[in-house]
Amino acid sequence: MDKPDSTQTLIESLKKEERKEEKKQISEVVKKIYSIVGYDTFMIFGPTGSGKSSFALWLAHQFAESGLKVWYLDSERNLSRPPKHENIQYIYTPIFNEIYAYIQNLPKAHLYIIDSIGIPVLAAYSEANMYEKGSMLLKMVTMANYLKIATFRNKAMALIINQPVSPYGKEKTSEEDLRPLGSKALFLSKEIWRTYIVDTNPTRTVCSIKTWRSRKYGRGKELFRIEISDQGVTVKPLI
Repeated sequence: MDKPDSTQTLIESLKKEERKEEKKQISEVVKKIYSIVGYDTFMIFGPTGSGKSSFALWLAHQFAESGLKVWYLDSERNLSRPPKHENIQYIYTPIFNEIYAYIQNLPKAHLYIIDSIGIPVLAAYSEANMYEKGSMLLKMVTMANYLKIATFRNKAMALIINQPVSPYGKEKTSEEDLRPLGSKALFLSKEIWRTYIVDTNPTRTVCSIKTWRSRKYGRGKELFRIEISDQGVTVKPLI
């Protein structure tokens, strides 16, 4: 007699949540991102002010309001208001070793968010000796791997916010030059998306999220348009 398949898709999990809480409607964005990422990690990187944290917070609420658990680690405190929702566990620490310890012991959740991984590594790296520098870069890869394992074990997704490498000293830069910080960690993210500033003025900033490395869309596919203003943040899915 064949054993039943113990693997459960996210959609099946969501249907169970819907049956448990009939009032909860699972976000179409959650389902769409799952169709691209699956139970895996994805990375979003881009310059300062290009909507990375705004998108991460918006996505956290998409999951939370669908009745799904979110674990959100904030290392920069870029959010104007930390999330306050019963389904979001929010932690703030800028200390590299504390971040590493948290990621070593992740609780069960449907979405993990690290916002961000690059800045704490750079801050600690800048004052480390040569041996410690090599160790920190390896720990960055290890943290990405812990997240990947957590997504597999808990049938979840993980979003890693990152920064691009510095173009300092280069006369010309290409899309390939402006890759995410920590090149070895790239291979652990199934999808890598990049943020761009489309338009900005004193009262409004419009940003775009496009694929940088995607198995489904390749490079350059626009996925989301973000508008940040005094009235708040609006995210428009384009997929």
